[in-house]
Amino acid sequence: MSISQLRRDVTSQSRQRHTEGGRAGTLEDRRVSYRLGLLGTLEVWGTRRRAAIGGPRHQSLLAALAARAGSVVATEQLIDDLWPERTPASARQQVQNVVAEIRRAFRLADVPGSPLVSRFPGYLLCFGDDSVDSRRFEAQVADARRHAGQRAYEDAVRVFRTADALWRGPAFQGISGRAVRAEAKRLEEVRLDAAEERLDLELALGRHRELIAELSQLTILHPLRERAWGQLMVALYRSGRQAEALNAYTRARRTLGDELGIDPCRELQDLAGAILRGEVCRSAWQSHRR
Repeated sequence: MSISQLRRDVTSQSRQRHTEGGRAGTLEDRRVSYRLGLLGTLEVWGTRRRAAIGGPRHQSLLAALAARAGSVVATEQLIDDLWPERTPASARQQVQNVVAEIRRAFRLADVPGSPLVSRFPGYLLCFGDDSVDSRRFEAQVADARRHAGQRAYEDAVRVFRTADALWRGPAFQGISGRAVRAEAKRLEEVRLDAAEERLDLELALGRHRELIAELSQLTILHPLRERAWGQLMVALYRSGRQAEALNAYTRARRTLGDELGIDPCRELQDLAGAILRGEVCRSAWQSHRR
């Protein structure tokens, strides 16, 4: 669906607002007695206080389990995560000691249910979906997409923003390990896709001026994402800044050429041509991809 089609939908919706008001179909931020935070620094909160997980090794082991939450992680895999280069002779015993200390930290913070359990051939971390910020984030993104599919664009934007507000920093901030890095990269990709979908909707809602600063920052942080460049170009053009919109295209083309040795995608090229002719509303740029 193109931004112009979205705008037509928004115009028709403005004549009949939802009678259900603010309670429209969003996932509730359920209150739970314990929380596992992955979207930023690794945090575990019990009913009393934040759990004192310990030093870097404790954090790394818990993160390795959290990155594979719901799956049994073999002790040998945890050893590889903690000592990727040189494995000490006491590695298995050290893993057992670290697990015992993490469990003790959970108990002191009153984390219920003994979520770190032994399960052959290793360990399993069990937290309910409502208690893990990354799972709540993905559930809310899915909910926002359902709203968008039902053309409830204001609701979709609100839920997208609620989901993004769960982030406190980069996922698993400050913790390394192959599994952790892979999960952090996956979550960041979901976040960026969701942000671009929300920005499409907000452009359709006529908020182009308000979005210029956010889109400028997005293209600086993620200069290879062509969709974000296209959104910035549309926002600038609709704000009466045609020359800056074309300059944004020039920067995108230079960046893609320098970094990847490629030209911008056909859609971005077509958008630049439409801006040059003053025909953006009839361009082939399909910003809202499902």
